[in-house]
Amino acid sequence: MYIYPQEGLVGTTVQVSGYCYQVRGGGEVDVYFDTLFVFRTIGDALGGYFGQLVVPGGAAVGEHAIIARDVRRVVDIGRATFRVLAPSPSPTATATPTATWTATSTPTITLSPTVTATPFKAIIVHGLIYDADVGSYAGIAGAHVEVHIPSLGLHSNLVSNGDGYYRVEYRVLGHPPGASVHTIAIAPGYLTGANVGHLDAYVPGTIQVVAIDVGLQRILTITPTPTVTPSPTVTPRVTSSPTTTRTPTVTQPPVGTPTITPTASVTPTGAATLTSTSTRTPRPTVTGTPPALATILGDVQLQGRPTPPHPSWATALTISLYRGRDLTYRFSIFTDTYGKFALSDIMPGAYRVLVKNPHTLAFLAEGETLVPGVNMLSLGPLLEGDANNDNAIDILDFSLLRALYGSSDARADFNQDGIVDIMDFSLFRQNFGRQGDVP
Repeated sequence: MYIYPQEGLVGTTVQVSGYCYQVRGGGEVDVYFDTLFVFRTIGDALGGYFGQLVVPGGAAVGEHAIIARDVRRVVDIGRATFRVLAPSPSPTATATPTATWTATSTPTITLSPTVTATPFKAIIVHGLIYDADVGSYAGIAGAHVEVHIPSLGLHSNLVSNGDGYYRVEYRVLGHPPGASVHTIAIAPGYLTGANVGHLDAYVPGTIQVVAIDVGLQRILTITPTPTVTPSPTVTPRVTSSPTTTRTPTVTQPPVGTPTITPTASVTPTGAATLTSTSTRTPRPTVTGTPPALATILGDVQLQGRPTPPHPSWATALTISLYRGRDLTYRFSIFTDTYGKFALSDIMPGAYRVLVKNPHTLAFLAEGETLVPGVNMLSLGPLLEGDANNDNAIDILDFSLLRALYGSSDARADFNQDGIVDIMDFSLFRQNFGRQGDVP
């Protein structure tokens, strides 16, 4: 919970703001000054609660507790300390008379310094790390979570709780509007995941909740189908015992010529049998620890834009990663209003990184080595003027620029200010005759 200011006199108005996931969607919150109930509020859709109180007139000088309590669960969900200051003493002047002369002393008034509370803004980044193959209700406990706010130089390492939730809080004295907030999540058995949120305008004494959920996809475990290893066993059983029997029979006919009648019989007794036995030998399941993957937090330099953050820095990019001349990854993304982006699920190693916008020349970064975890990468500048997106700035682009002059056609709106005008022609003329990099 946060209060602003954190000290002051009796009667000071104090802004109170806090966050608790359990009071999201209308949960009631009571706020106390020490034991004195001062107001009731309700949680918003994300669990934020807000209100203000006036320091009671009877509050003694010193520290006092401001407490937020969940009405439904009757538990304290926030606590902050407010220091009541003593009022400044009123100066007095005295004159010292003597018998011979009278001296009037001019009093010296020493004013107490004005106490100004730090005008910080509270930023709460929270969300759910979940199994994307099941659904957002399937939280992943124990996931490693990294939160980055690059424009402020903030970086936190967290672990999701038993329900898959993570939460981190920051206090800042200022930030540019539209600043990007990056959440990267890593869990055993899952591909690295990332998501991006953005900050609103800076208002001191307030709280902003940035909800960023990250879904992780499972790494497939390959279990091959058991193979069949034939083990033929041939068991011949051949028994051949042909028996030939010749039985001559002599018949004496009554008249007298002997006749021999041979009788022959062959009795084969035997058979050949081939028996083939197949035995299934299943292979063991293939398992292993998935490799740690790399994530890129990058930015791109663009021509003709005002100082970021600005909507013209939010642009389309195609980023290709090559190993040698072999294309390994290709991403189609949009940057934020600072020209920043995030890429995840990349195998570590050395890459050649090619980046292109539809109306710029391609830029090639050689020899970028990515390590497991987060890698910072700056690309560009991307040269404007390629209206027909053929990676060259030539007479064909001039013809298209001339035809689209005065329109809002994005092909020739090189500085992305919403109109094709002299500023776009200036960028074209500056880069005329150039060609983009190739992998």
